Amino acid sequence: MKKLFYLLPILYFILSCEKEEPEAEKETTIEFSRHFGYNQKDPLVVDAYLYGYNANNEKIFEHPLKGSQDNKVYSISAPTDVKKVKVYCVILHEGDRGLSNDDWTEKFWVDYITYLIPNKANTISIDENTFRSESEPE
Repeated sequence: MKKLFYLLPILYFILSCEKEEPEAEKETTIEFSRHFGYNQKDPLVVDAYLYGYNANNEKIFEHPLKGSQDNKVYSISAPTDVKKVKVYCVILHEGDRGLSNDDWTEKFWVDYITYLIPNKANTISIDENTFRSESEPE
């Protein structure tokens, strides 16, 4: 009986200990710059699409940045099972003075994959020196 009396406080202590918090979601910080060598006065609309993949290379996350702004930092929370991110960009030039013959669109994949570090801020920077590809990077 005395043994049980001594074991009760120990048992209570073990059961009352706080459980571990679940792993917090990691956050990916996207630093997007639309300095692609064009005149800053050009009427450009830049859309970026982030696609997240798990360890089995399945696309499980998609986040569009429609009309992203020059040098603005976007913070996006991604699920913890996202292991890598690929970026697709669309640049639309709307023509000078409303002339439709001056309209053009450029679409490309950023030609590298960003592998995420869990529970950390991961930076993806895009500028005029970023390698571009017509096909999705593998």
